Formats: sequence, structure tokens, C-alpha cells
Amino acid sequence: MSVNEMPLLFHGPNPYSTDPVTLLEFPFAKFAPADLPLGLERFSRLLGEHVGIPQDAAIPSERKAVADYVMTHVAAILEQELSHPHPHGVVTDGERIGVWIEWIDQEAVLSVSRFCFILLSRATAGDRGLDRFSAQQMDEIRQHCSQVRIDSQARILISAARAIGLPTLPLIPGTPFFQYGWGCKAQRHYLSSSTRDSAVALRICRHKKRAKQFFEALGAPTPIAKLASKETHLEQVLETLGWPCVTKPVDGSQGQGVTSGIVDLETLLSGFRQAKRFCPTVLIERHVEGDDHRIFLVGGEVKMVVKRLLPTITGNGRDSVRELVERLNRERSLPTAKDQGLCLIPFDANLERHLRQRKVTLEQILPMGKTLALSSVANIAAGGRWEEVTDQANPQLMAFTEALSASMGLDTAGFDYITTDISKNFVESGGCFIEVNINPGIWPEVGELLLQDGTGRIPALLMILPKQALPGFRWQLPLDWATESLGWVYGGQAGVGSLPLSVGRQGWARLHAVLRNQRVERCLMIVAAEEILHKGLPVDRVESAWVAPSALPETWLSVVERHAGQVVRDAFPKQMCDAVRAFIPSCGFKEEEVR
Repeated sequence: MSVNEMPLLFHGPNPYSTDPVTLLEFPFAKFAPADLPLGLERFSRLLGEHVGIPQDAAIPSERKAVADYVMTHVAAILEQELSHPHPHGVVTDGERIGVWIEWIDQEAVLSVSRFCFILLSRATAGDRGLDRFSAQQMDEIRQHCSQVRIDSQARILISAARAIGLPTLPLIPGTPFFQYGWGCKAQRHYLSSSTRDSAVALRICRHKKRAKQFFEALGAPTPIAKLASKETHLEQVLETLGWPCVTKPVDGSQGQGVTSGIVDLETLLSGFRQAKRFCPTVLIERHVEGDDHRIFLVGGEVKMVVKRLLPTITGNGRDSVRELVERLNRERSLPTAKDQGLCLIPFDANLERHLRQRKVTLEQILPMGKTLALSSVANIAAGGRWEEVTDQANPQLMAFTEALSASMGLDTAGFDYITTDISKNFVESGGCFIEVNINPGIWPEVGELLLQDGTGRIPALLMILPKQALPGFRWQLPLDWATESLGWVYGGQAGVGSLPLSVGRQGWARLHAVLRNQRVERCLMIVAAEEILHKGLPVDRVESAWVAPSALPETWLSVVERHAGQVVRDAFPKQMCDAVRAFIPSCGFKEEEVR
């Protein structure tokens, strides 16, 4: 088996993992054993600029340890570029050493693995110019990964689904559209919004001025605002709004292009131009004093209220603003910080503009104890922090927010609300609704709430036969009589009820098409053992699995047993047909037609 010619790609549960895995042979034949220690040192140094693996780690010498050391670098690159862990391992087969690694994108795993293998080979051979080679290869890897990286909000939902045992499917591969659950028990999401949210709500939410008009129509307090598309409009707008004010794109999200607390013309003009970068029309809004809150609703009910806080650093009298921000970003790169939804502070034009308005530079030493805000907005995507205040929230305010959501047709939403006291209603506190988000930034706690309302698996039955036995078994099992709520896969075909589907054959694409169908209440899978040996199991859990005699080796039978509630080994066609009849009682089989 050659790494370049024959990688094995398992698309489902396999002997190494429940998740998709790439299996490669480690190319020891390309390395001179005497030169390998020095080559590993060069390899580690060359990748040190790209991955966060300590450079003082001991260089291994034993073959399995060498393979694991290299795959640790492969996994580190993939996790860094795809923001997703990639567990890996080493297997032996006599003198051959194999390595496996989980994948969420085949091309990314293969390209990073090949890059590391080639880099180690050239480093061992003493080639020159490897700094340039590694930098060029990493640029290509980053470019590809940026196109396939799963959005952070989708990652949170995927992690939440895993935590509660829900299956996940890409609804449209390569996009932020995902499905959680199977068939009639599935939810379909774009980021955190779902098909339960109305089209009317989408049109309201996407236009901030329209959302404010909706608030006004329902008697919800919201600060007065005007639209402007030209700088010559600003003076007229100010006559109505006065100081202080806020500028933002009328169609924007994640705090992009927002400037708050504006008190002079220079800052207003700068904020207007910044907002124009994201949208031709700018919303200029009267500033409201108080703390920025987000009220999360799931299933139309308030589930969580958080107070959003500006990202800040505190001086120690020694380090510059740049060094303090870099330290904060290192802290936010830790897994615990990522789990809390904390984002890095980018060194971009927004940060420089914010500091310049406060007459601060990145190289300036911040005095001991002095706190400096790094943004004028507290959006989590812009680096803000949060603290939960659900227990403090006023019940009348929460009930009113739920009414707003129901009137708009929103199942999941995040209402932005500013108040000096969240324990009081808006009449008592003077609080105001600012906007509503159909794709609110979520945290793991909210992610699990999103997926707990009726989402789940449908009953699934798996039949495994040798490839040559499939045609005869099909004759005994006429799927033309399948109930219209049955999804089925039979060899290379798939369908819902009596209607065959037109699907590709890559991986388990035909089964995924069945499981994406909202009409499907049960799923029957009749597949060739040879296909499982090359692709892995089609799903991660079935109610029962029936395996024909000698269809699978013992290793794979163990995999089946780990992922099935019941396994029947050495099952004959008559037994399998009886099991199908019990699984689909109304399928209409006639006794004499089953041999």
C-alpha cells in the first residue's frame, strides 16, 4: 500500500474510531535510519513556526513513536486550521507501520499528511530551502482550510449534538447548513437558525431599521434612529438625534462596522465611513445608557440572558498594549476559553481606529491598574465577554420578549436589550430593545437547548450480505411495496417508499440523502459486506444488525456489535426477510413470495 496511491477513507464507524478515518502507511522506506534523528529535529524546527508543539520535546527513535510524533504535528496543523480536533493513532502489521487520523475534510487530511511526510523526507536528506518550501505549503493548506472550515456556531451545535448523542449530517456539504437527527425527527439549521423560523422573521431581522419599526408597532421601546447613505445627511440626522449616538450598517451582524458612544463630528464621520464598508446604508441611532444584554429564546421561550461586557486589558506598568493583547489572545486560545465562546482580538484596522480615538498606541506602556477597553461594542464576535444573569431578569420583561418572538414567527432568536437594571421592566428602568438576531451567537449551554425539542433518531435496521448475494435477496424482498414513510438503501440504490432517489456513490451519500428526507420514519439498509470493509459502517447506531455467514471478519463484527443494539450473526435470507417484515409490518409481503 502506497501513501500517495492508496489511502483508505472510512466514512463511518471502523476499527479505529466511531468517526470517519483516513488510514495511511507511514513511509519509512523514504528515510535513511541513520539520518532520521537529525531529520526529525529539522522537521520539528521547521514546523515550530506553524504549530504550538513544544520544541524541547524529546525526539523519538522507536518506529511507532516516530510515526506518532509526526502524526501529532499533522493533527496540530489540522486542528489549528480547521478549529477541530483530529484524534490519531498508530497500527502495526508485521514490519509495516500504519497511521490513522480522523477527518472532517478528506483533502485537508491528505494534503497535510503528505506535506509532513515529504518535509520529513527532505529534512532527513539534508535538503536546503525547506523554510521556503514549508511556508509555501502551509499557505496552500491555509487557503484550502479557510474554504472548508466549519463556522464556529455550527461547531458549537455539532459538539452539543455529540454530547447528547445526536447524529449530525451536512445538509448542504461545504456550507454552514447542517442537520441534527434523522428523517422526521431531524432539525435543519443554518448556523443557529432553523427551518422553524419564519421567512417573515428573516426579512425583519436582516434590516435593523425594519426591526425597530416592528418593535414600535408592538409597543416595545427602541431608541430613535435615522438612515443615511451620504455624509451630507449627517448634519440633518444630528438635529433629530443629538449626542451621543451610534453608527452601524443597516444590514450587518457580529458587531461589524459598529461604533458607539459617538460625541463629536470627527468620530461620527469615522464611524459612518466604517459602517459604509459593510453596507451602503448606515443606521444612526441615539445612544442608550446601560449594559448590553442578549436575551436568548429557544422554542419561543427565554432560556438564557447574558450581560455582554467590553473586551478589556489591565496594565501592569511593564508591558505594551500589544503585548497585553497578545497575552489575552493566548489565554483565549485555550480549550476552556473556546468552550465559553470567547474570540480572539484581531490586530486590525478596527482596533487601531478604536485606540487612536482614545489617543493610545499599540506600543504604549499601559500604567499599572489602568483598564483599557479594546472595542466600543460588546459583541462576542468582536471579542466581548459575557456573564449569565438569567436569574436576575425581570419576569414581565421576559414574557414581553417571548410575545415579540411569537409575533415575529421566531423559534430561536437573540434580542439585544440595553438597560441599567435587568431586574426591572422597561417602564421602570428606561430600557430599550436594540435589534433582534435570527442567528444569535450561541454557547454550548444554549446549543444543547436548541437540539432537545423532539430531535432524535428514527428506527434503523442494517442487513449485511456478501456482494454476490444481493441480487438474489432483492428478488425475495420486493421494495416496490415499501411504505411511503420507509427510507431504504439496497446495494447501490436508495429510495423513499416506492420512489428511487438520484444520488451519488461517494461514501454513504445515498444513505445520507434518505436520512435527510423529512418524510422518512424508518430506515432499512441492505448493503454489501465489501462496501463496509472499504467505507466503514453506514451509520453510528442501529436498532439491530443482521450479518450473513462469513460476510465480515471478526474485527469488523466487533465494530458492528459496538454500534448496534442487537446483532444476529450467521443470518440466512429467510431470517432477514422475516426481520424486515417485523420492522415494516405494513409492507405487504406475501408469504409465498419470500423464499
